[in-house]
Amino acid sequence: MVDDPREPGQFAGYLNSAGQFGRLFFSVAWGRWSDTHGRKPVVQISLASTMITSLLFGLTLNFYAGICLRFLSGAMDFLFGVIKIYIAEGVEEQHRARAMSCCGGMWCVHL
Repeated sequence: MVDDPREPGQFAGYLNSAGQFGRLFFSVAWGRWSDTHGRKPVVQISLASTMITSLLFGLTLNFYAGICLRFLSGAMDFLFGVIKIYIAEGVEEQHRARAMSCCGGMWCVHL
C-alpha cells in the first residue's frame, strides 16, 4: 500500500494526534458542561460517542475521514476527566492517591 516503510508509522501518528487534539480543544468545555449539567450525562454521551466513532472509524476506507473521526472521537471523550473528578469527590483522602494511580493505569490498558 505504501512505498516507504516509514509511511505507515507516520500515518498512525497523524491518526493518534488527531484524537489528542480533539481532547485538547474540548476538555475545558466538557469540564464546564459537566459542572453545570452533571457528570452522568457526560459519561453517557462520552460512552455513546466513543462507540459510534470507533465503529465508523473501523468501517471507513478514506484516510481523511479517519482523521476527522479520530478528532471527533477525541473531542467527545471526557471519560478520564469525569472519572478523576469522581475519584477526587468519592474516595477517602488516605486512599485517593492509590485510586488515582489505578485510574491512570487502567487508562493505559484501555488505549
